[in-house]
Amino acid sequence: MPVVYTTNKLPQRAKLDTYITPRELALAVSPGYALGIHQVLDPGAGTGVWGQIVKQVYPRIKLTGVEIRNLKCPPRYDHWIHHDFLSWYPIHPIFDLVIGNPPYQQAEAFVRHAFEVINSHGTILFLLPTHFLHGEKRGLNLFSDLTPHRVITLMQRPNFKGKGKANPNTYVLVEWKANYDGLTYHNWLNWKPVDKSPGRT
Repeated sequence: MPVVYTTNKLPQRAKLDTYITPRELALAVSPGYALGIHQVLDPGAGTGVWGQIVKQVYPRIKLTGVEIRNLKCPPRYDHWIHHDFLSWYPIHPIFDLVIGNPPYQQAEAFVRHAFEVINSHGTILFLLPTHFLHGEKRGLNLFSDLTPHRVITLMQRPNFKGKGKANPNTYVLVEWKANYDGLTYHNWLNWKPVDKSPGRT
């Protein structure tokens, strides 16, 4: 196998793995979760893109955000909690939907902890790099313990603020459901990001 060498400097990871999801992507995803959604949790909520879009689509939900940084509560949230999500627990596992873009280095821990806060019919939906699906260790552990209900491949690569113009990674949305132990379904999402490259409007 040939080895490719490069002098290109790799992009430095953002502090606390903070990459802000494009609003267009969150808006393309949120309308798929209408029935039976009353309590929604946005863990690692950051600036509140995911929660604000879900609340825009379903204004009657109760929306909770958990954020480790001491950030001001964004608009539309009913509850805003300054805490490390991985050590935070509600009084009861009440959430119908846990949705967001977890820090990649803690993504597996976020998935496992999300299962501890959803109710018996709850859904988890996280935006993750495609390579999160790969690897023997994760395959034999996380995906064996908690089988995803659905994997949604993004047709277009999102460009996160602070990560530069070119994003070399591909991304998926991975959906888990409480008490699910069936096949994993796969489809694609054409979410039409806004092109902000030079010369475009």
